[in-house]
Amino acid sequence: MIAALPAAQNLFTHTSHYGVAERFARDSILLSTLLSVPALIAVAALLG
Repeated sequence: MIAALPAAQNLFTHTSHYGVAERFARDSILLSTLLSVPALIAVAALLG
């Protein structure tokens, strides 16, 4: 179940702190959040 969760917020925090790849991190977090919803539903259905 943990593997189906989206990217953590600390990813964006680190990129903001160091000023690198902020846009990439933001887009990655959004994409992983959108993809995690059906993944979590599928995992929950498989595990019962």
